[in-house]
Amino acid sequence: MRRNASDQPAARSVRFRADHSASDTDNEAPRKTPIALAEAHIAGHVATLQPQLASILKRLGIQHVRLLIKAHHKNRQITKMNDPEYVPRSAEINFNLNVARSVEQAEGFQAIKEDCTRLVADFRQSLKAKLRAVLQLEISCLQTQAVEDLAKAIRLTCQAFKTVDRSTTATADQLASALVSQHHAVLFK
Repeated sequence: MRRNASDQPAARSVRFRADHSASDTDNEAPRKTPIALAEAHIAGHVATLQPQLASILKRLGIQHVRLLIKAHHKNRQITKMNDPEYVPRSAEINFNLNVARSVEQAEGFQAIKEDCTRLVADFRQSLKAKLRAVLQLEISCLQTQAVEDLAKAIRLTCQAFKTVDRSTTATADQLASALVSQHHAVLFK
């Protein structure tokens, strides 16, 4: 049977809107990640400053927040490691002692199999302990890096302020020192 062109259904053109306003729930605020919210918060706080300082402070603030987020994720991994049942993927070992059926029924096989199972479990726990120690070192390094980063950011900010506001007679190091000495409890906690 032959079909005419008129027998075929007409091709429909479909239009869609690629912008976010096309969603069904226009009254809902767009969902943001915690990192995006932190970056927006930083941008909002520095927006009232002089434009030359605002761009520097925004970049430094976001860089510092990202370092702190890395440390936070590592701390969460340490918390997971405290669970005795949790075994990280890198410490996962699949060991099967496959032998012939006649060997399985031999007299000393069960003792050897249990010994192998115990060795694998001990090795897993040992690996888990080593991974935990490495995570502790990584967290320590990230915290040190965050403090150094904050100190560099404070000094750079003071240098930028000194460049923008020429009426200040103090040096950038004096400004940074005064800022840190007055607010060290909050800055380096």
